[in-house]
Amino acid sequence: MAKHREPLGQQHCLRLVKEFTLKRLLTLAVLALALPSAAGAQATSGIVTTGSFLPSPFSDAATSSTPSVIAGPVFATVIQTGLPCFGCVVPPKAKAPVAFSFGTSAPVDTIATAQKTSQYIVYFQNDTCPAPKTGNNITISFVLSAAGKVLDSASISGNIPAGDIGYYPFNRNRPKLAKTGAALLTGTVNCLAPKASSSDGQALYFM
Repeated sequence: MAKHREPLGQQHCLRLVKEFTLKRLLTLAVLALALPSAAGAQATSGIVTTGSFLPSPFSDAATSSTPSVIAGPVFATVIQTGLPCFGCVVPPKAKAPVAFSFGTSAPVDTIATAQKTSQYIVYFQNDTCPAPKTGNNITISFVLSAAGKVLDSASISGNIPAGDIGYYPFNRNRPKLAKTGAALLTGTVNCLAPKASSSDGQALYFM
């Protein structure tokens, strides 16, 4: 004999609706974090580029005299989830992000004693460095130095189409050799063939 089920009360129905809505919102939030911050932005070996989605409205077409790669700006900042990102900046009173924009944590000139991790961002543009069908054409690196000594360094390579703007955020622990005083952060972008290089730097101070 089938059991008789009482109709759901109004409060119970509301609770079920709230639980379902919360689960849906959490699911959407996870999906949002997993998606690129801007349509067209793409990652190549961890290097984030515009994928030609964000051509500068102020630049002319590259010529034979244009440097094949240009590094800069290069700067240190704090690590925050979701940053940096392309096409994600929402100006005050605006309802949508500006397409030609770059969002990042604020650059810092001093590394506080309590700051155990830092993000070193190398921003670059590939003007004419040709992208091969296989393999890599761009290498991005940084060197953190002080008093003639290398405190930290790292590099990454990727296949970046000519015309793309990109960046790579190096998330690093505070160098064990870092002492109170001045330091220099240098970011370099190399075109592997034909060989070309461009660097930019930022003065830092460890506290």
